Amino acid sequence: MTSETAPSAVGVEYEYKWRVDAAAEGWGAEHPECGDHLVRAVLEKAAPTLGGERGEPHTFAQSALYFDTAAWQLSDSGLSLAALVNYGAMTGTGWLVLKETVRYAGDRRDALEVAERIPTSEISRAVASGTTAPLLRLAQRLGPVLGDITPYGKAVQRRRKVLWRLGDGLVLGITLDSSRLTPLGGHADQGTPHWWFEIEANSGDTRALEALEALAAGVTGVFGAAPDHETKPQATARLSGWTGASA
Repeated sequence: MTSETAPSAVGVEYEYKWRVDAAAEGWGAEHPECGDHLVRAVLEKAAPTLGGERGEPHTFAQSALYFDTAAWQLSDSGLSLAALVNYGAMTGTGWLVLKETVRYAGDRRDALEVAERIPTSEISRAVASGTTAPLLRLAQRLGPVLGDITPYGKAVQRRRKVLWRLGDGLVLGITLDSSRLTPLGGHADQGTPHWWFEIEANSGDTRALEALEALAAGVTGVFGAAPDHETKPQATARLSGWTGASA
């Protein structure tokens, strides 16, 4: 859960996600509020065991531009580099974000996230310079690949998000994400709509992870399907020619 105010952030994201295109068939991809009944169904199933209290759902709009090398070194290594651009109240504020899969604990993905807030007008220059925290971490992992990094695709997404507060600063995020994925050069309006249901914890605290696991069981019960391991950057990379194995 990246802060909207801090200039940079480093942390581990603990998440499960489900590809729910079939459940969302016939919905308008621009209106994740249509899926509020799914969010409610999950919360009602998990509420007896979670405790705490949930907030009201909110919708956020964002676009992402994904980067890799010509040889798909990031995708093959369980890494993703994205420039995120916010809309609405945060218009003009962007983030450069590197995510690195640390491990899968069952179906839960633990990912190191290194992010730096950058004005949207400076994102291209920041990628080229290689001096931001995400790119410095990338250089540690893959070596001198900076000159080969180019955009390969994009996602325009709207997120319907609910925060479940467990107390003691522990928070679970519950998100229904509608995205249009397109390879670079494709028009966003022509992208195929896809839907993901995601849950995440803001801490590796035992209580938070146990609550997240209980919530995951509730989500699996609602959708009748196990979590999906392919990330949105990987799904977009496939549209652009990547043929590597799913994470």
